[in-house]
Amino acid sequence: MGMVGKAVCNIYGNIIRYGLVESEEMKGKWKYCKVNWVDDKEYRDSIAHMQKMRNDGKDYTRHMYRVDELKLVNIDRQIKKLRILKNEKVNGKLEEADRVN
Repeated sequence: MGMVGKAVCNIYGNIIRYGLVESEEMKGKWKYCKVNWVDDKEYRDSIAHMQKMRNDGKDYTRHMYRVDELKLVNIDRQIKKLRILKNEKVNGKLEEADRVN
């Protein structure tokens, strides 16, 4: 199954990342994908912090992901489920910590 153009997600620590697959290639028996992540500042900041802490001059940014590290996303279904969750949480009231800026 071709992945190019598909919406996917990946979890890095506590960060849920969403993006579109730009390209794919086979390496041995595994397919790898390059993903154009959206609103990915939190991940980039996390990688920059890791690079600063390790201070070894390496770039830890991932550019290719093995297909088993990516999950296909049905965008409309995800939005519907998140809206249901938002409405059910604390009788429809979001806690201050859950508000998105």
